[in-house]
Amino acid sequence: KRISTLHVSMISIFLFLALLGLSAVAGSLMTLPIEGRIEVPSASFPVHNQEITLNGGEYSALTRIDGSFTFYEIPSGIYLLDVGDIRATYPQMKIKVSAEDGTVTVREYKYLGAQSMPSNYPLVLTAIMPVKYFQVKPPISIMGIIMGNPMMVMMVLMGVTVVFFPKMMAGMSPEDLAEMKKASANNPDPMKELTKLMGGKVDTKDEDDD
Repeated sequence: KRISTLHVSMISIFLFLALLGLSAVAGSLMTLPIEGRIEVPSASFPVHNQEITLNGGEYSALTRIDGSFTFYEIPSGIYLLDVGDIRATYPQMKIKVSAEDGTVTVREYKYLGAQSMPSNYPLVLTAIMPVKYFQVKPPISIMGIIMGNPMMVMMVLMGVTVVFFPKMMAGMSPEDLAEMKKASANNPDPMKELTKLMGGKVDTKDEDDD
């Protein structure tokens, strides 16, 4: 009787372990599909044949002509979904798959470092903004050429002076002209003052002749 009881106990333990193993294997074999689609505002470019990856390439899928995609037989776990489109940026999705419960929970990150927010399932990923690799060439602007070049600004000012200064002089009275000449005579020659600052010698012959 002791031997038969021992055999029954051993058989019971073996069956219990076998059931645990079978349940673990069955749990590991349980999978769920992950479905979704990508969208582009105003349909500015096609959405087919774009690679969608989970966990940096652990699983991958291609979008269909309407932008939809499906990952088949995904086991339970947490996954990060990314869209490999070089023309636009998309939000990143954090997906929790519970194959045992048959549920898929999604949280969305609009951009890197943004706070997560709950999202709906099946997935809908809308392009946030286009990616620009080249700077747009600005149009040719005459004012930009003139104002951006100091030499051009000086030439414009000199031209304005040549055109309008004689007219200003013609409108002045003789008394005003006499005062202007007197003031200019009292002012030192700027070229001579610059020569002094540079350490050169100033020719005083002209001053003596005056």
